[in-house]
Amino acid sequence: SSAGAEFRPKESSGRRKLTSGTKTILVVRVVASNAQTTASQAELSDSVFGTSGDTITLSERYKSCSHGKLTFNAATGSNISAGTTQVTVSSSTTDGDDTMGNDITLALNALFGVSSPDQIADHVMYCFPKNTIADGGIAYASFGGWISVYDDDWCTYPSVGVHEIGHNLVLAHSNDDEGNEYGDQSGAMGYSFPSGNSPEYCFNAAKLYTLGWFSARSKTISTSGTTSYSGNIADLTQDPDAAGSPILFFLDGTTDYYLNYNRATGINSGTISGPDQVRIVQNGGTQQSILQASLAAGGTWTSPAVFGGSTVTVVVNSIGTEANINISIAGAPVTAPITAPVTAPVMAPVSTPTGPVVPPVTAPIT
Repeated sequence: SSAGAEFRPKESSGRRKLTSGTKTILVVRVVASNAQTTASQAELSDSVFGTSGDTITLSERYKSCSHGKLTFNAATGSNISAGTTQVTVSSSTTDGDDTMGNDITLALNALFGVSSPDQIADHVMYCFPKNTIADGGIAYASFGGWISVYDDDWCTYPSVGVHEIGHNLVLAHSNDDEGNEYGDQSGAMGYSFPSGNSPEYCFNAAKLYTLGWFSARSKTISTSGTTSYSGNIADLTQDPDAAGSPILFFLDGTTDYYLNYNRATGINSGTISGPDQVRIVQNGGTQQSILQASLAAGGTWTSPAVFGGSTVTVVVNSIGTEANINISIAGAPVTAPITAPVTAPVMAPVSTPTGPVVPPVTAPIT
């Protein structure tokens, strides 16, 4: 087969990327025949790893949002400088991303003496010169694989890098309740932004549950187990291994739902959709999540009858440092709610994108 046909990232069929531990990233700067990546290797390293003091980066976001459970370090070794390397290819930006991507792969293999770049690092970011990706695309990645691809400066924006590496970790997009793919902007699997230091947000409930970082503070509601809950729910900024209120709920029916309290504070202070609200999304795992409800105090949501023929109802009693909620499957007994603190949440300013909001993937992730 032709080399160009082999480049476009495909969905991985053999393995699921681990979502905890320490992993490495190699960032690749490209010198093409007619252009080169705008950022220097030092600038790329700072934007991804914070090596020169950048505080909001791809690696920082994953470390912060996972509470240290998933760490991305700069790849090391010969021909690598602070997690970056540079390759020169004969192709030009007009040849397109398939041709240039394949040339980069061959150049990396030759430079490092490997048969595939994932033998150099767990994840490899290709930072193309500007306007290499077809149809004005900005970034894409292999689903469950190791490669992510960016058009020039989009390689330096943390929300884009977190999104694309999220695809490597088998996270699909986050949709809103109006059918807009990427429309749930509570976390990084929605739209991305051309900003080097914002927004500070993490992931919605379905993605957090899939990543597994909060398993010790997750609860399941189902017809075969616990059928109701009344009490407080904490937010994702809290220690996932400490004692305290649940942080995530999995509503286990023939259709799956996930619930969290999307408090806009700390590492999640820049969440855009539904700040300081209890949010419910449908679908987890490798599926695109779909927002079902974003509830303030006094809000109520009832599911379809997908819990053994019954519905589940969520009621938000109050919002504060924690939220106080009731969850019950129809017909199940509900215990009296626990009184929640009445302190008001700390509100943080929400940054708006500095440019047009652009979906981060123009090519399908197959």
